[in-house]
Amino acid sequence: MNQKNLLICGMAAAVILTSVDARASYNSVLRKWTKDGRSFAANTMDARLIWHATLLSDELVDAQQRLAQKRKVTLPSQDLTGVNFFIKFYTHKALNNFSLDDGSTWKIFLVGSNGQEVPAIKIDSVTITPVESTLYPHMDRWSKAYIVKFPETDLGTGPKLVLRSIVAESVLEWKIER
Repeated sequence: MNQKNLLICGMAAAVILTSVDARASYNSVLRKWTKDGRSFAANTMDARLIWHATLLSDELVDAQQRLAQKRKVTLPSQDLTGVNFFIKFYTHKALNNFSLDDGSTWKIFLVGSNGQEVPAIKIDSVTITPVESTLYPHMDRWSKAYIVKFPETDLGTGPKLVLRSIVAESVLEWKIER
């Protein structure tokens, strides 16, 4: 292999590694801030609930912005006041009512440093576009997605997110370094 071919191969490898590194870096941050939970019926092993929750931390939002800049795309603007989560949620059709309505099948609570359950103040359904599929690769075609907003709360070092209904309860917990 002559020097010219070696130089071309080296440059191609650098470009590939740079783009892989940006995505790998984003994926590691996403894994840090995403937790998942499941609940199955004991007698039939049918899934009652399969969900992922991503805490929209400053670190994650910054990583999303860096990924968008590298890909030269613009992310939709979001109101991230308070404490926010991106939730991917799957359950049977009979149980899929997830909202702030009194008749909602599922209720969601944030437990911060004081140990008290704080109810969500806003639940917005998210239309899955290629942007969301890229930012949250755990999305699938059977799930619904939501942005869930809580009031400003001291999360402490071990915040929990509780999803509860008459048929199941699932608790996700994050470890936050201070």
